[in-house]
Amino acid sequence: MIIIAYGGKNWARDLKLAHWPWPTHVSGWTDDMPCFLNAADIVITKPGGSTVMECMGSRKPMLLLGGLPGQEEGNADFVEKYGLGIALNKKCSNFDEALGLDLAHYEKFQKNCLKQQTPHAATEIA
Repeated sequence: MIIIAYGGKNWARDLKLAHWPWPTHVSGWTDDMPCFLNAADIVITKPGGSTVMECMGSRKPMLLLGGLPGQEEGNADFVEKYGLGIALNKKCSNFDEALGLDLAHYEKFQKNCLKQQTPHAATEIA
């Protein structure tokens, strides 16, 4: 299953009306993200800090759409640098290729997510 968590209401209608060749769930902001992530194979989202960390913690590869200048661009750079997913270009013309790479290297992306986790960070800092 693919989860699409969009960042704004403008995309909601188009995303929900699109024909998806795989089981797909389109969601805006939700309190059920851990449940959705556990059901997902890949998450398509903007590179917001919370979503990136939730995906990383759940070991779910990401396809990243756009992102705000500054921190979200940095989050996209982080995801690509550490092999946690792929950032789509501005027109998403590389969507099919990026999805294919995510699927072909799925286990590698999952292992990279696991490598970036620091489960006892709060205790270690304290």
